[in-house]
Amino acid sequence: MSSTRSSRWSRSVDDHRPVRWLCKLALAAVALLVVLFVLSLLPGLDVSGSTFAALADAIVALAVVALLGYLATALPTFVLERTDAPPELREHGAALAFWLTILAAVLVAHRGLEPAVAAMGGNLWFYDSLFLLSALPPLVGVVAHLWAVLDPAAEYAADRLTGYG
Repeated sequence: MSSTRSSRWSRSVDDHRPVRWLCKLALAAVALLVVLFVLSLLPGLDVSGSTFAALADAIVALAVVALLGYLATALPTFVLERTDAPPELREHGAALAFWLTILAAVLVAHRGLEPAVAAMGGNLWFYDSLFLLSALPPLVGVVAHLWAVLDPAAEYAADRLTGYG
C-alpha cells in the first residue's frame, strides 16, 4: 500500500481539543442527569418512571455515541502507528477499527434511543428500519475489509508460525 493512502487516518488519540470536548460532553450529560434527578425530588413534579428512564437512557446513549464517533477517527491512527504488521494488514486493520466503531455507535444509538421513541409514541417499525438502513454501510465496510484482508492475514500468520518470513 502506498503511504498516501495511509494518510487518511490522521487524527491522533493524543489530540487535546477533541478529548476536552468529549470530557465536556460527558460532564454535561452527567450534570443533566443530576438536574433531572433533583427535579424528580421536587413535590408535585412527576419526572420519575418510564419517561424519566427513557430520557436518561437517551442522554447516556448520545454521550456514548459521541465518544465512539471520536474513537472512530482516532483508532485507525493508533492501529497504524502501534502495530508491526505489514502495511497492507495495518491499513485494513485501521479500516476495520473505523467501521467496527461506527457500527457500534449505530447499535448503541438504536438501543439507547428506542425507549425515548417508544415513550413519545413513535412508530417503532419506522425507527428500526431507519437504524437498519444506517447500520448497513458500516456492516458492508466491515465485511469488505475482512474479505480483503483474509489472504494477506493468512500468509502473514503462516509466515510467523513457521518462521519463514
